[in-house]
Amino acid sequence: MQRRNFAAFGLLALLAPGLAEARPAPLRPARTRRGIAVWYGGDRHGQTMANGRPFDQRAMTGASVHFPLGARVRVTDLETRRSVTVTITDFTIPRSKVLIDLSHGAGRALGIETRGKARVEVKQIGFDANQARRRS
Repeated sequence: MQRRNFAAFGLLALLAPGLAEARPAPLRPARTRRGIAVWYGGDRHGQTMANGRPFDQRAMTGASVHFPLGARVRVTDLETRRSVTVTITDFTIPRSKVLIDLSHGAGRALGIETRGKARVEVKQIGFDANQARRRS
C-alpha cells in the first residue's frame, strides 16, 4: 500500500511540478500507548536533556521516543490505577522495551519507586511549548 502512495505522489510531481518539493506528512504518534515505565534519577541529575535544559530528578518529567518533546502525558499504573502527569523532556533509546522513563519525582508520585517498574498506560493530554527543544 505504501508503494501505491509513493507512486501517486510521483505522478503528482510529474503533473504539477510546483508541488514536487512537497513531502507526504509524517505519521503522528499514537495518542495512547501501553507498556512498561521505569524511573531514573541520581546518575543523570544535572545532565543536559534533549530539550537543552539540565535534568532535575525531582521534577515531573519523562523520556520517551513515542511522544514528542514538550508533550504533556498522563501516566497511569494499570495495577494500582494511580496516575501522574508529566512532560516529555528527553528521548529514550530507540527500540527499547521501555515505553517511558520517569524522573525519580514522577516515579515516587506514581508509587513505583520501590518496585522499579510498572505496566502503565500513557495518554497524551496536551503540549507545553516551553519544554520543547530549546533553540540555540
